[in-house]
Amino acid sequence: MDVSADLHELARCPVGLVSAGVKSILDIGRTLEYLETLGVPVVSYGESKDFPAFYTRQSGHQAPWNVTDPAQAAGILYTHWQLGMTNGALFAVPIPEKYEAAGASIQRTVELAVRESEELGISKSGKEVTPWLLNRVRELTKGGSLDSNVALIQNTALVGGKIAVEFVKLAQEGKQDLKRLYLGIKQQPALSSCMDQVTERLSHLDRNVEAIQQNKASIVVVGCAAVDITSKVEQGSVVSSKTTHPGILSLTLGGVGRNIAEAAHRILSGFKEHSNSTLLLAPVGEDIFGKLIVDLTRSTGMRTDGLRSVPGMRSAVCNLFLDAQGGLQNGVADMDLPQLWQGTDVIPILQHHQPQFLVLDGNLSTEMMTAFVKEVAKSDIQIFFEPTSVAKSTRIFPAIAANFGHSLDSVISYASPNLLELRHMYEEARNTFDLMSHDHWWKVVNGFALEPKFRIALDHLAKKAVSEENTNLGDLAFLVDKGVIQMAINLLPFFQHLVIKCGELGVVIVMRLKNADASAWLSKQNDPQGRHVIAYSQASVSTIVVQHFPPLHSSPSASENTTGVGDSLVGALLAMLVQKPNAFLDPATLKSVVDVSQEAAIMTLQSSHAVSPLLSSLSVGLIPGKTSLPPA
Repeated sequence: MDVSADLHELARCPVGLVSAGVKSILDIGRTLEYLETLGVPVVSYGESKDFPAFYTRQSGHQAPWNVTDPAQAAGILYTHWQLGMTNGALFAVPIPEKYEAAGASIQRTVELAVRESEELGISKSGKEVTPWLLNRVRELTKGGSLDSNVALIQNTALVGGKIAVEFVKLAQEGKQDLKRLYLGIKQQPALSSCMDQVTERLSHLDRNVEAIQQNKASIVVVGCAAVDITSKVEQGSVVSSKTTHPGILSLTLGGVGRNIAEAAHRILSGFKEHSNSTLLLAPVGEDIFGKLIVDLTRSTGMRTDGLRSVPGMRSAVCNLFLDAQGGLQNGVADMDLPQLWQGTDVIPILQHHQPQFLVLDGNLSTEMMTAFVKEVAKSDIQIFFEPTSVAKSTRIFPAIAANFGHSLDSVISYASPNLLELRHMYEEARNTFDLMSHDHWWKVVNGFALEPKFRIALDHLAKKAVSEENTNLGDLAFLVDKGVIQMAINLLPFFQHLVIKCGELGVVIVMRLKNADASAWLSKQNDPQGRHVIAYSQASVSTIVVQHFPPLHSSPSASENTTGVGDSLVGALLAMLVQKPNAFLDPATLKSVVDVSQEAAIMTLQSSHAVSPLLSSLSVGLIPGKTSLPPA
């Protein structure tokens, strides 16, 4: 007698088990009868009650019930939970039809193996029978059962995931439904006590959710949460005006602040102590798009307690038109809400959380950013500024001007411009805002004590290839010829660390460290071959470090979507800095941090989403004892 322990486990654990039925090497009829004895519901997933037998869609046995979609299956599990049942339920999902023919062939092999086991007397060996039969089937099919096995795993995982999504929807909507049900039967004494217990269960769940959302955040992102409606033309289409084009339309969440928050959340979700430590503070309108932003944000597992409904306003919506390669051609952006938002409750939230990082999205108004920078100046919170676009990249300068000169430290800890934004920020700081004629700016820059050998080392760095793997990308001459390093150094009195996104040319970091914090870098000296140049002298109070990180060798030649790539890089960088706060002080640690950030950007480049859901896999390799998953 060999009765699997998982049958009894199903009788005492309130779970939904999704499987491909029962292997035909077992006694399916008796298994179903035993599950009935144990009180475990067995439900076939499909149009009929035919119970599947792993490799085949029909076993010749019938299940008592069947469901045809994930919502019905989730309804069964949700009702179990509402009633406080302690048993599980089995959902039997047949093998996909395209594998049915192969499954029939494997089934004949199974029957042959069963006959052999009977002839050899192995069928009387109790629990040793099953492994013998499975091994014999592999031998007889010469490994041909592998594709079907993989198909079964993928199919059951897909169905299970869909049921889980529907269950979450029911759990979120259940409180209102339960309230209406409660009012209808409260007068019936027999049911009233039961409903009181269920109501208490829901209240307990709500308290748990509220407790999670009140956890102190390590990263607070203030900015834009938007709906992206993306139109991508079909490969080979000739794009012209005043006509429609064949292609694919999709609706996803976007907004620079929201993208950064999701990227950081997905990577930190693998760390128990930081699983809810990213808080997005963003306005949403009182419209269908606002509800969509809240619902979809919740579905990713992110916190929603920072989403603020603004009466009478439209939610931020961006309609993007992409070419067949995923490049942005044009679009319409209805993005007034983030700039019009007053954000009066943001400062109390910052005071409550005291996060490690405050991230400011360039979509915010200059007034809001000025107020936030002034508030944070009193604390140890580090400000990370994401310029967002060339036009919005200078909105931070009034906040800098209002707080500049109070100390030798930079006003903003981090900024992440691309090459176009960097040039615009430099020119506007120099001309329009006239920040570089400030006495304090001269004092700080003069304190760098840059010597001729620094320029010589930069010239050597400029001769280095962008990538050792891809020589078509040329060399790093653009860093000097286009004044990238010069502009960055001139901005260091305002921004302590500049993370310059150079697209396919990699990432350049120009940073300003206190001499006492720069020992790990100073031990390296200038090393153009190692792609870093250091400016240090005993006369200075700061050490300037320039480091180029080449594009990862896995960078793809084709892209699915470019709109959230930079945001994913920034979100991943923030997540890594939460784990490694002193990463910028150590060359090896900084490389590992930037590698993960670039990997995140590549994943999003290959995804149709503004932030690739696969970013969650990156945390696996960062947790001791776990193996990193390769990008899809």
